[in-house]
Amino acid sequence: HPLTIEPLAWIGERKTLLAGFFGFACVLTYLQSVEQGRRKWLIGSVVLYVLALMSKPTAIPLAAVLLIMDWWPLNRFTRKSIIEKWPFFVVMILFGTISFLSHRNTAGIELTNSTNDASLPLAVCYLVCFYLGKVIYPTNLCSVYPLPDQMSLGNPTIMLCVAVSILIVVGLFLSLR
Repeated sequence: HPLTIEPLAWIGERKTLLAGFFGFACVLTYLQSVEQGRRKWLIGSVVLYVLALMSKPTAIPLAAVLLIMDWWPLNRFTRKSIIEKWPFFVVMILFGTISFLSHRNTAGIELTNSTNDASLPLAVCYLVCFYLGKVIYPTNLCSVYPLPDQMSLGNPTIMLCVAVSILIVVGLFLSLR
């Protein structure tokens, strides 16, 4: 997709391809472990998860994705399925802590247009709409997309994005039936 052209164009972004490859392989081996019920597939899935995290920390939520997959579409969300994920969550916490500490301790890195904690939900709503729009209609693409200067409900763009995000959440809840 045009939004993620960087891994193809820049050698420095190969980490994205590696993380994607190992992440998808992790999910496939996890599905194989569910289908066959063999521990070797589950161990392989954990190893692939570690490799994905070593490639790029954006793979951290994959443990939660596997848990959500147990709920839907696999329909096997039980205490046993939660307990079998403990290695994933240990790895997730370990790599999350390492990523947090390394980003916090990296000198000279400042986020532009950084938001405060109160405007974080507004930023999330904005980014959901922004990137959904870019995925559907990829125009005016660039390498950096700054957040709007006024991150408040007084900004009509932010208000629209909050409304769209609420509609998406309501639609997802209605689709559960």
